Amino acid sequence: MKLLTIKQPWASLICLGIKDVENRTWKQNCLVGEKLLIMSSKKEEDMSKVNLTWRTEYLRLVANGVVSPLDELPKGVIIGYVDVVAIQKESDSIWAADASHYKYVLENPHMFTTPLAGVRGQSKP
Repeated sequence: MKLLTIKQPWASLICLGIKDVENRTWKQNCLVGEKLLIMSSKKEEDMSKVNLTWRTEYLRLVANGVVSPLDELPKGVIIGYVDVVAIQKESDSIWAADASHYKYVLENPHMFTTPLAGVRGQSKP
């Protein structure tokens, strides 16, 4: 199974089924139809640099108790998995980035009860 490393809070939002699109500057068609393990990066997102729509939605989710604050989210561990069902240039999702990014459409998310630690891999193009 392949693995994708994503900064928090996006990794948790994907595994919770909230973030339905992952934006990448590269397109890897072999991932379509595959289940991807989601690893939370050791480095979290700098929320001061995130677009206002995403930041506002994340803060709303925290305020409503749907997701934990950034400093409480697990980092550097595999937290779940998701299916990649398509890669598109356009998407109506609020999580879709601008036209310079491919939108990996995600379904069937699962968050592990206990994150998997101690896993190492290597980057592949």
